[in-house]
Amino acid sequence: MWFLILFLRLIVLQKENKFLFNFVLLWNMLRVYNTLHRKKEKFEPLHKNFVGMYVCGPTVYDYCHIGHAKTAISFDIIRRYLAYEGYNVFYISNITDVGHIVNDADIGEDKIEKRAKERKLAPMELADFYIRNMWEDYDALKIKRPNISPRATGHIVEIIEAVKTILDKGHAYEFEGNVYFDVDEFLRTHKRTDFGKLSHRKIKKQLAGVRNKVAPGKKKPYDFALWKKATKEHIMQWQSPWGKGFPGWHIECTVMSTKYLGQPFDIHGGGIEHAMLHHECEILQAEALKDKKFVRYFLHTGLLNVNGQKMSKSKGNFITIKEILKDYSPETVRMLVVQNHYRKPLNYTKSTIISAYKNVEKVNKFWDMIKNFYGKAEGKYSKSLSLLTKQAKNGFVKSMQDDFNTPEALACLLSYISQVNKLSLKKTISKRNAKEIIDFLNDVDSIFAVLKEKEKPEPKGLNISQGVIGELLELREKLREKGEYQLADQLRTILNKAGIYLEDTPQGPRIVRKALRC
Repeated sequence: MWFLILFLRLIVLQKENKFLFNFVLLWNMLRVYNTLHRKKEKFEPLHKNFVGMYVCGPTVYDYCHIGHAKTAISFDIIRRYLAYEGYNVFYISNITDVGHIVNDADIGEDKIEKRAKERKLAPMELADFYIRNMWEDYDALKIKRPNISPRATGHIVEIIEAVKTILDKGHAYEFEGNVYFDVDEFLRTHKRTDFGKLSHRKIKKQLAGVRNKVAPGKKKPYDFALWKKATKEHIMQWQSPWGKGFPGWHIECTVMSTKYLGQPFDIHGGGIEHAMLHHECEILQAEALKDKKFVRYFLHTGLLNVNGQKMSKSKGNFITIKEILKDYSPETVRMLVVQNHYRKPLNYTKSTIISAYKNVEKVNKFWDMIKNFYGKAEGKYSKSLSLLTKQAKNGFVKSMQDDFNTPEALACLLSYISQVNKLSLKKTISKRNAKEIIDFLNDVDSIFAVLKEKEKPEPKGLNISQGVIGELLELREKLREKGEYQLADQLRTILNKAGIYLEDTPQGPRIVRKALRC
């Protein structure tokens, strides 16, 4: 009976000229690679047509770099595709503004406090500055903003309550104002041996062998901090049942994700570098709190290297988003990520970025051509061209359903463009054909976001590369990079008095000359 119903449905779809596309959708389904089980699995959210998704955001102590861009764009594409599939995606991405210790250890300085001391700023002043710059960068890259962007400092009350609950259950212990998660006790009482089930590594042995210093009072090197005692010099501190202190990095994400998405929730995302420890600790904390599964699907992006090496300031290959956007369009940066599967490492080189640039140009040139034909098309409707368009769309969707395989989906698109370009469109294309192509490209762009918007003409002003004005601008940027914001503002005031007004953009400062007020 079911076969007869399916057959009749296909006949109806064929009559509606939707046979091929819908036939593919009937037999394909979205599959994602779940790091938890190290295999592709059918994606089945907890609630029909709704996906709860949490992605670890940056620690805001510096400008966002191209590694951040890779992760943010990858999950932006995943989010966009889930929406394309018809899901209502509730997307949460946190902001770490306290508690992230240098080298991800339990001993040492908070990254934000350390940088704030270097710049002689209040920690929250530093954090706010880099948060504003993060949104500038992400907006420029067409990354859709999360539904909620919770900050760790805004959830101290909830974090303290979570730590108290874990303590009350006997899964943690206190030592002189520090609270540590007792890994062995939790595993023993729950009859588990799966600390490391996400990264599939023997974390106990690795941490016991790698860490030279163990925080005082820790029972085991692999126990981790839920709450840290603050020294007198530590600016960011809150009153707690254990004295003045601040939260551990891992507990922040556990609390924020489950507060807004419940437990369990559908997707937890982040960079693969966080799978080994940060996400492993999140799992233990959450499951200790609620005694039930934390997350159904863990998705991780691959690392980003520059010319085959890990990106770092010491190697001189550290590239911020602002720097790359000075040379390349946002669409090119997005295409760079599209060309590479999100789970694989991305090697940023001159050749890979040039390849991305060429693909953006090819897609946009085709887009402009089809839009032009749509306004002038007079040809007879071509069934073969229509079928070619449907096949391309089928291939694109099928690739994306295979764990968001963007390189393969892009290959389908580029092959289609090449095939269409070989046709004599002036004689064969009709307005209906052009509309089908435009609809397909719009679908693609709703996910990839690589079609360029018309560039707005720059306002007429002075040439910033010439004369004293240019030198002052360069000096101001250097001062801002060093954290000398007061001097940078004084330079801006001098320029304003001369009738030169600056507009800070993701691509750098832009000059707009205005008439002096009387």
